Amino acid sequence: MTKTVPVASSVALLMLAALACGEVSGPEKEPSSTPPAVPSGTAPAATTPSSSPPSQPSAPVPSKVLCGAQSHSVDVLAWADGHDLYFVHGDGSKHSVHTFSIQPLQGETELTFNVVARGGFVAATAGGGDGEAILLNDQGKVIWQSVTKGSWLQEPQLNDAGWLVLRHALADGSGTAVVVSSDGTERSVPSISPIGHAFADGQFPAFDEKQEGSAAYSWRHLDGSVAPLAHPADDQPSLSRDDIVYMTSDTPKTQLVTERPGKATTLAVGGDSPSLASVTRSGWALVFTSVGNLSAGYTLVDTTTQAATPISLPSGERSFGMRTFYGPALTESGEIVIPLRDDHTASLFRTDAASKGTWTKIGPTFAGITTMSAAANGGTYVVETSTENGFFQSDPWPAAGPTDPKAERTGAATVIVRPAKNVARDLDAIVTGFAPDALTLSDDGLCIAYVGGGSADAGANVGGTLRLLEVENGGAPIDVGTLSGASASAASSLAWMR
Repeated sequence: MTKTVPVASSVALLMLAALACGEVSGPEKEPSSTPPAVPSGTAPAATTPSSSPPSQPSAPVPSKVLCGAQSHSVDVLAWADGHDLYFVHGDGSKHSVHTFSIQPLQGETELTFNVVARGGFVAATAGGGDGEAILLNDQGKVIWQSVTKGSWLQEPQLNDAGWLVLRHALADGSGTAVVVSSDGTERSVPSISPIGHAFADGQFPAFDEKQEGSAAYSWRHLDGSVAPLAHPADDQPSLSRDDIVYMTSDTPKTQLVTERPGKATTLAVGGDSPSLASVTRSGWALVFTSVGNLSAGYTLVDTTTQAATPISLPSGERSFGMRTFYGPALTESGEIVIPLRDDHTASLFRTDAASKGTWTKIGPTFAGITTMSAAANGGTYVVETSTENGFFQSDPWPAAGPTDPKAERTGAATVIVRPAKNVARDLDAIVTGFAPDALTLSDDGLCIAYVGGGSADAGANVGGTLRLLEVENGGAPIDVGTLSGASASAASSLAWMR
């Protein structure tokens, strides 16, 4: 069953020429004033963080308070660019909270970044000729810092209590897990790679590089002890809330496993060869019913309650473009979104557990495109269409007859749609690789960070600005800062703090 949500006519966004912007999620918890209990074991002394003088807020400073911030001085976004980590205020201004000391790889001009925020803490890694990582609270105080010569610190994972887990990628290709508590105490667990954040008792899921197959995945404690998973994992587990989720064939039929230290639940999801398609940090999992047949159907699972909802694609519609290979996307809100088409028009479709398999069309219908992609969160959708050819098959668009449905739009576009408020407007985003640069939505869907201005050149953004846009107010975006290079336009260089 399919129903259509009407949208307002598109309104072109104004182009601003200056500096760029950021996004917001739900309220952060204040870090505890009491240091967490340190698990048993001898811990090396915490690295003394270096201090860097903060830069002055960027000017001019807009008078408007953006994205639900309580005041102009509230930090809503963490953004890494050039050699600095910035906190972006609720008015779009920014200030540097840390300057990375390492330099790019020889022959390169930029560092690469990964920024995450959770529970009132922010962690960031920078990679170049050496590696650097920091842990801060949401006031910008550096709690821990490490610089590694000739190797990188990668894949930061934060929990709500401010415990940070990273992979120390060594020059020989091997890895070591680095665990940092919220008081800055650092520990190392050698010869493994973490695949999730630290749990309440100090354990974390990890991959043992010396093992093969399902034996490579286990729980690791800071004292070096090992606990096997409850079931052999068919593939690498993924994080979902405070659990790991994976498929196991260690039962008469392949089942979905939701596990935390000391507790595991299995769920039969049906299908002849089910496989895990995607998992969200917010507690949702999407399972393919049959490997190699993306139209065979899916099961949407609430990993907290174990409620399972069977999903089938709407009748008369088919996948096209990139989604022919990848199937639907699962959002943090628990929605399934997928671009689909018939012979004459293409649309974005969405469903969720509450809809019980009923699909809704989102935004305008399109024709004359090769592919469509979307970012979605909190009831807001950013639909991107392209006329470029890629690694996917491009289906022809036959001329519409007198009684055939007519597409509302033709060709490439980037459109914001928020059906609950009848919003549909174009976005001046720079697009490389069939998706807008650095585009991220706040958890409530009310704010968007993206890269505008500049131009796309050989697959990399040139001269763009990071911009912050409130979805519902109909206004123009606010420029936060000019990008120093392509790496700052990666989504991994941004993290919502609220």
